[in-house]
Amino acid sequence: MAHVDIQITTDPARVDVDLVHRFLSESSYWARGRSRDVVLRSIQNSLCFTLLVDGQQVGFARVATDRAVFGYLNPAHNRQTTFTSTIALPAMRTGKREP
Repeated sequence: MAHVDIQITTDPARVDVDLVHRFLSESSYWARGRSRDVVLRSIQNSLCFTLLVDGQQVGFARVATDRAVFGYLNPAHNRQTTFTSTIALPAMRTGKREP
């Protein structure tokens, strides 16, 4: 079996903004026509989760959050990956929880 490198990162530098913008503005029903500038600002002002397989972005989700007590998950699906249910939520559940 071949080795597959799977990574989940919150590093904003690893987000392929052009890929996310293309998906949202062309393929989603909820953000069709959205400008690249608006997509970029939404990424810059959110906690983002990027799924990489062998270094290529295949999934993306962002959390609108105050980074203290509130977060709202905004999933986006790229390249036929159901990122939210298969990767993002389980990964986020492993994070630190308040007592």
